[in-house]
Amino acid sequence: MRKLLIALFILAVLLVGADFAGRAIAESKTGEAIAQRASITPAPGVDIHGFSFLWQAVQGEYGHITLTANDLRSNGLTGIDIAAELYDVTLPLSDALGGRADQLTAGRADVTARIPSESLGTGLNQPRLRVTSGADNAVRVSTTLSAAGQSLPVTAEVSASVTDNTLRLTGERLVGELPGGLNASLADQFVRQLNFSVPLTDLPVTIASGSVRADGSTLVVTAETRNVQIGRLISAGR
Repeated sequence: MRKLLIALFILAVLLVGADFAGRAIAESKTGEAIAQRASITPAPGVDIHGFSFLWQAVQGEYGHITLTANDLRSNGLTGIDIAAELYDVTLPLSDALGGRADQLTAGRADVTARIPSESLGTGLNQPRLRVTSGADNAVRVSTTLSAAGQSLPVTAEVSASVTDNTLRLTGERLVGELPGGLNASLADQFVRQLNFSVPLTDLPVTIASGSVRADGSTLVVTAETRNVQIGRLISAGR
């Protein structure tokens, strides 16, 4: 009986070791495949959740996979961090271990992109632009604008959204007293200068539409996509 228990224990240890080893290989190979297709360096991190990996892998179905990629570039924006939470994922075992991701599909993908203020300002040719969070999660931007021969620091609330793979900021109103005793007409000119748009392409995931909020000095874009295929999840035509 003792020998049987020892044998079972050794078998369990070997199975757990094989499970962790297989998971590590699949995560590394999948990350490399996505990096090659999306033309990004370094390869994104891939975390396959749940136990056991081998049972999920044999079926080719996974409950939850996380993709992360940091310090990305997109149309003048730099330092973008991306996290994609994939649920109800299908990925054949041969593809997972062979470094192929073309057949990767997910029932749902929750994507978060974080864009620092400094990056946003540089990408919009507004190096002094800074993002902050206002009341009720309103997005505010502070910068220096020029109108009627005046250059003054201003803070304004903006509407922020992502549509058609493009981040859009639209000035709504100045916050606080009008700087330098500006009249309402001149204030409107300042607000109109706070209309910006920048495409969110060249990223390892496509963000067709989503909501936007400020987290400190970082702009956070969140999007949810259902019935995702790898050709749609990973940006094509790079």
